[in-house]
Amino acid sequence: MQKNGKFSLKSNPGFLLVLSFVGAIFIGALLLMLPIAHTKPLAFIDALFTTASATCVTGLMTINVAETFTSFGQAVILVLIQFGGMGVMTASTLFALILGKSVSMKGSSIVHGEFTVSHKIDIRKLVKWMVALIFSFEAIGAVIFFIFWVDDLGWSGAIWPSIFHAVSAFCNAGISIFPDGPVWMKYNPFVDINFMILMNSGAMGFVALIEGYEWVKKKKGSKYSFSLHTRVVAVSTILFVLIGAAGYMVFEADNVIKEMTFSHKLVSAFFHSISGRTAGFLNVDFGQLENSTLYMFMFLMFIGGAPGSTAGGIKLTTFAVLLALVVSKYRGTERAHIFNRAIPEELTSRAASIFIVLSSVLLLFLFLIFIVEPAGSASIEQSHGSFLPLLFEAVSAFGTVGSSMGITPALSVAGKILIIILMLFGRLAGIVLVITMGVAIRPRSYQLSEESIMIG
Repeated sequence: MQKNGKFSLKSNPGFLLVLSFVGAIFIGALLLMLPIAHTKPLAFIDALFTTASATCVTGLMTINVAETFTSFGQAVILVLIQFGGMGVMTASTLFALILGKSVSMKGSSIVHGEFTVSHKIDIRKLVKWMVALIFSFEAIGAVIFFIFWVDDLGWSGAIWPSIFHAVSAFCNAGISIFPDGPVWMKYNPFVDINFMILMNSGAMGFVALIEGYEWVKKKKGSKYSFSLHTRVVAVSTILFVLIGAAGYMVFEADNVIKEMTFSHKLVSAFFHSISGRTAGFLNVDFGQLENSTLYMFMFLMFIGGAPGSTAGGIKLTTFAVLLALVVSKYRGTERAHIFNRAIPEELTSRAASIFIVLSSVLLLFLFLIFIVEPAGSASIEQSHGSFLPLLFEAVSAFGTVGSSMGITPALSVAGKILIIILMLFGRLAGIVLVITMGVAIRPRSYQLSEESIMIG
């Protein structure tokens, strides 16, 4: 990582990961600009926005995917979704394994940094497990979608949407090829439940999924001990899903779900609690939600899913570690504890650093977006009216969620570029920070003297 004591970007796996994502985004945009990829006139900025949203598995769109792109264009988007969900360098590692080539130290570092809590898992076993889990979930999900959609779409018409939506749901991309998204189909609780299982599984992360599979396959009578990571992810996921569903039911009781039956309300609440935190598939118009509901979803989007998952945000474990640190300081204990396990001080410092960096960048981009939007000679009233939609849009892009109050198509070119960068940052920043944190640190041959300052 270092050459003559200096930090080299070229030798840094985090830089290579970012470069791979940026390359995929631009190559995808060029493919979408081909005449065979679209049926309507397409500006390059919209093609770039689409591929960035697909690669970063976000789901924000400035144009209607179903009405704009041909089957070829949709296939390009689907490949980018799968590529982004798995991780570009992880996919490259997989191809190297298939060809029988050795995995480089850089490739191994990237895969471990993105998908494991330690380097104890063999890289080849890890990648094989990961790919098997991804395609298993997507294949089963696609079959279930097909079963429920074949009556409406026909045998040939149901195959492609089933595959596309299964991949998009598991990768938490939130991109649909139906004209109005999932709401275009008539309400079916089993379809929504299938969406929920796929989205939540993708947001749990591969370590938790692998341990879950091993627990299911264990011999009868034998004990299985889940890692602290998996326990934190599982408990946090359940907690936030329940908080989101309960809040949605309460805040929207006299609004968007007022005319629904109780069972429909319940399914809608859990659907949007899961999707609104990580994926962005919507069955209701988020532009019509109460301010309290929108605020709750912004909080959930900011937290996001688990590390090593297809979701964005600061991650569940980061939030859990910071919460444990606050509790430990309040109680006067020396170190943070979760489930009777002491958290290493290095980990709490890293969580705090990630939280500060990501929060600071989000605030910076919010400031820039408020400068360039709304575009043109908007009045103060119009500017104030766009504050909440723009705030929600930025948090959604940062959390790679894709939920929107409907302002995305109206963004200026400058606003679209800022959202593109924010989506890329939200998808990769946490991973890159984990991989590179401490790489450029050079050990000191001396100890600095301490001095206190006032805080609080």
